[in-house]
Amino acid sequence: MAGAGARRDQCARAPRSLPAGTANVLRATVWSPKVFMAPKSPFVTSILILLTLLRPALAADGSDRVDNGDGTWSFAAPSGLRVGDHRVDGTLTWEYIGQAVHSYEPEMLSGKQWVAPVKETRAVGGTQALDRVRRIYDDGTEWVVASVDTDGLRSLVRDYDERNPEASITDEEDVRLDEEMDGESEDIDEEGYDWTPNGWTTKVCTGLTYHIFNSDDRAQLSSLTDRQRTAVLITHVVGSDISFCDGVLLDGDSVLTAAHCVVDADDNALSPYDINVCTLGNAYSGADCHLHASSVDISTSWSGGWDPASDWAVIDVGPAFSGAVTMAVSAASDANVTPISMHNIAFPLDAPSTPTCVSGATTPVDSDGPMANFEVHTEASMAAPVLVSTFQFSHDGGEGHSGSPIYYCGDDHCDTGEQGVVVSIWSGWNGFDTTQVGAKIHNFRTAILALL
Repeated sequence: MAGAGARRDQCARAPRSLPAGTANVLRATVWSPKVFMAPKSPFVTSILILLTLLRPALAADGSDRVDNGDGTWSFAAPSGLRVGDHRVDGTLTWEYIGQAVHSYEPEMLSGKQWVAPVKETRAVGGTQALDRVRRIYDDGTEWVVASVDTDGLRSLVRDYDERNPEASITDEEDVRLDEEMDGESEDIDEEGYDWTPNGWTTKVCTGLTYHIFNSDDRAQLSSLTDRQRTAVLITHVVGSDISFCDGVLLDGDSVLTAAHCVVDADDNALSPYDINVCTLGNAYSGADCHLHASSVDISTSWSGGWDPASDWAVIDVGPAFSGAVTMAVSAASDANVTPISMHNIAFPLDAPSTPTCVSGATTPVDSDGPMANFEVHTEASMAAPVLVSTFQFSHDGGEGHSGSPIYYCGDDHCDTGEQGVVVSIWSGWNGFDTTQVGAKIHNFRTAILALL
C-alpha cells in the first residue's frame, strides 16, 4: 500500500462487459472495491461453472486451498518442499520462501493520484534488478532469485542481441552490454499524478475512461499483420468477477505485461491459475486461449502502491502458443528511441471512443476464454524528461490499455515483415504532465531476458 498522503492513479486493469449477446452481463467501475454484477447469461454461467469444475483437475499437484483467516488464502505447500530449498532454472537459482498469499476478493488499485518520493536515487538495470524479482507458480509456491550465473546471462543477452539486432540501435555493442549487465543509479525527481487532464479530453464509455489527444486516432483492426498478432488479452476470473488487461508475447510462452495487472492493492499476487491468456484478443480466426497460467514474475519494487517506473511483470502461460509471433525487448537508450514515432496495440472495450462509444467486444473464438475484444492500433510520440523515471507518450487510450506494448520497428515506420521492439508497457495516466506513462523497459531488460 502507498504511504500516508499518497494516492494512486486508476488506470488500466479494467472489469468489463462481455461480447454482443452477453453485453451488460458484468458491469463495474475500474478498481472498485465492490463490483456490481448483473444477472449472468447462460453463456457466462456455463463458462464460470466450467472454470470451477476444472480447477481440481488442473491445479498443480492437486493442491488444496488453505483459508488464512484474514480474507486471504494459499495453496497447501507441496509435499517434501521446505523453505530455503533451491532450484536452478537457466541462469537463475531460485529459493523457496513459502506459499503465496492470494485475496479471495482482490481489490485492485483505486484513487486518483500518485506522488513518487522526491529526489529519490534508485538502482536500475543489470543483474541487480533480479534481486527484486519474485516468482509465483500455479501451485502457490513463491520463490525469489538467490543467485545469478552472470557469465551465462551475459552470453544469453549477447545471443539475444545477435538474433534481434534492431533492439539495440547502437554501434557500441560491447560498451552497451557492459552497462546493461552492471546497471546504474538513476536520480528521480517528483512525479505528480493528478486525475484532471490539461489539454486532453476524456471520454467515458461503458464505465471506463479514455484520454484522447485532439481526436481519437485509434484504428480498430478488421485483420492483423504478423506484428499485430503479438498482443494478447489477459483475463482474470474469480467467481463471477471478470477483469482484463493486455500483454505482448516475447516468446511462445512468455508474456510481458504490467505488474498492476497481476498484483492487487494489498500486494497479493493474483493466482496464476486464475489468469487466462488469449492470443489475438480471442476475437480473430486462429485465436488460442490458455485456461490458466503457469507462473508470474513480479519485481518486489512493485509493492501494491502505484509506481509506474516498476510496473512490469512476466507471465509464463505454460505450453507455448503454436506458431506464436513475438516482439523483441529494446536495449536502446532514451536518446536513441525518443526521436522515433512509437506504436501501441491493445484490446480495449471501446474504440474509437469519439464521437460516440464504439464497442470493441465480440463473440469469443476460443471458448476457453471468457471474453473477446477487437484490437486497436495507434501511433504517437514519446518523451523521456530528465529526472523522470518513466517514458511519457501521447497515445490515445485509457482503461483496458494497461499492459499493452509501446514499440517501434527500428525506425519511424513499421513495414511489412519488420519485428516490433518493445520500449515500454502501458501503465496509466499522468495528469500532471497530461500524458500516458509506462516503465522504461531497458532498465529491466537483463532481468526480463533471464526470466524467459
